[in-house]
Amino acid sequence: TIIDQLKKQSTHLSHVLGNTLSWVLTEMGEQDIESHPVEISRLTKEIVELMEAQAISKEQRIEIVVHTKDLVLDLEEKEVKIILRNFLDNAIKFSASGTVIYLEFLQVGNSYRWNVKNSGTRISKEKKDHLFDFTVKSSVGTHKEKGTGLGLGLCKRIASRIGFEVGYEYSKDGFNTFYLEKRIE
Repeated sequence: TIIDQLKKQSTHLSHVLGNTLSWVLTEMGEQDIESHPVEISRLTKEIVELMEAQAISKEQRIEIVVHTKDLVLDLEEKEVKIILRNFLDNAIKFSASGTVIYLEFLQVGNSYRWNVKNSGTRISKEKKDHLFDFTVKSSVGTHKEKGTGLGLGLCKRIASRIGFEVGYEYSKDGFNTFYLEKRIE
C-alpha cells in the first residue's frame, strides 16, 4: 500500500514539475512556443493514454468524445497537452471511484474547444471565482490525493500565452466542465 501511494505521488509530482519547468523555460525565453499542424483525434487519444493508468488506479474510465471529422489544426501541441493533462488529473483526483470522465472536443461556430467533464462535487461560486488564480491553495482529492492549487493558475498563464482561453462551468447535465477554447480567425 505504501509503495502504491508513493508511486501515485511520484507520478503526480513528476507531472507538476514537468509542467512547471516547461512554463518557466517558456517565460524565460529559453524555450520557444511552436505551433504546427496537429491531428485532433490523435492528440486527444494520446492525452487519454497518458492519464489512463491514473484513472484505472481509481477504477475510473476516461471516454473520448470527438464531435468533428478528422480535423487538423495549427496549434501549440506541447502546451495544449500540459493544460489538458492538468484538467484530467484534477478530474481524476476529485471524482469518486467507478466514475466516467469525458475528454470532449467540439467545434462551434468560429471556435473550437476541449472539455474535461466529471461528475464530482459542484464547485462553489466562491471557489469558482479564484480557480485560476496563481496562488497556493491546498486541496485533497477523493482518495486523499494532495494538490497545491497551482496547476490551474499555470494552465491559465500558458493558455493566455498561446491565445487560448480556459474556464470552468457547471453543465446542465450535472458535470463540472473545465474547457480550453480558441477562436478561429
